Amino acid sequence: MAPGPDEAEDKVPPQTPNHQVNVVGKRGSNLYVKDDEAARLLRERQEHYAKQKGKDIGAGDWNKFKTVLVSKFGSITAAWRNHLDKGCLGKLPFITYVQAARDLAYTGNIKASFQEIDTDGSGVITFDEVDDFWSMELANFHELVLAKYATYQAAWKVIDANGNSTLEEYEFVEVCNELGYTGDASKLFKQHLKVPGTRFLTRDDFIVVGALVKRAADNR
Repeated sequence: MAPGPDEAEDKVPPQTPNHQVNVVGKRGSNLYVKDDEAARLLRERQEHYAKQKGKDIGAGDWNKFKTVLVSKFGSITAAWRNHLDKGCLGKLPFITYVQAARDLAYTGNIKASFQEIDTDGSGVITFDEVDDFWSMELANFHELVLAKYATYQAAWKVIDANGNSTLEEYEFVEVCNELGYTGDASKLFKQHLKVPGTRFLTRDDFIVVGALVKRAADNR
């Protein structure tokens, strides 16, 4: 016996793998049923995207890039002088930051790491944003120097007591003590070195870092 109109309308043809099936309900609305394989592939793509996004966010952390910089240049101050702010402008726009990161073959999320330290959203970062702690410590020391000697030239004539045009760590520590600097003088000494591992700083190191601190203050 042939099925009646209502029975024929309710029958749904079997699903064909990898194809969508158009089902016409009693009220005439179209319902699309996706096969299990397509749904599984979609879930896998979504899970892969979520995992990859998590990796990208972790890689974009500024501290990871900072670790690369310090490992390469010995200190964050040396990294700023030798790599980030080669032109001694006292500030670093995003496009220059991107190039600096790529030059070190950094594979993290460069944009995310920049946005993390660009605290004022200006699109330009300064040394105090790169490392607020050492920016303040260096500023404190150089303020003490200028308060006592007025100029770096006058200061150098006094602190370079043996006249050899260099200042070794123990000499620098003595200068810090005489000026009343209360931070870690040995670590401060290392922040003045342009080349990691150098046993002494020069007059240029002394003056250049002082200028760096001043530019950071002026750009705030």
